[in-house]
Amino acid sequence: MRHIRNLLLAFFITLFSVFSFLPVHAGSDVYVEDTYGELSEEEVEELNSYAKEISDKYKFGIYARLLYDEDSYDDINSYIEDYYTREDLGYGESHDGILFLITQSSRGGSYDIYIPGNSNQSYFTIDGLEDIQSNAETYLYDHDYYSSIHSFLSECDD
Repeated sequence: MRHIRNLLLAFFITLFSVFSFLPVHAGSDVYVEDTYGELSEEEVEELNSYAKEISDKYKFGIYARLLYDEDSYDDINSYIEDYYTREDLGYGESHDGILFLITQSSRGGSYDIYIPGNSNQSYFTIDGLEDIQSNAETYLYDHDYYSSIHSFLSECDD
C-alpha cells in the first residue's frame, strides 16, 4: 500500500512539474482569425503559426482579427478595448498583448491597434507603434489583408 501511495505521489509531482514549465496563456490561442472570409485557410494557418511563434518568444500575445461586423459602434477605440477583454486575449495573468483589429461590413470598415493599459508595453515605443500601423495600413488601401497582417506581425517581431 505504501508503494502505491509513493508511486501516486511521484506521478502527481511529475505531472505538476511538467505543467509548471508550460507557458501560461490567459486567453485565446487563436492568434489570427478571419470571420470576414478574405484569407484562405492556409494563409490563416501560416499567420497564426507566425503569431504564436512571436507570442511565445516574447511572452506577449500578438493578435490580428479580420472581422465581419454589422454591429454599429461609435468609437473603434472603445470597440477594440471591449473586444480584447471579451475574447480574453493576452499572455499570462496580466493579459499582455497587442491586437490589430480590422472590421468590415456592407457599410465599410475600420481598423485599429490596441495594447491594454495594464499590459507590459515596454516592447513598443510611440514611433514603433506608428511604424507598425503605417506599414500595415499601406496594404489595407489595396484590401491586401494577408500582407497587412503579415506586416503587422513582422513589425511586432522587429
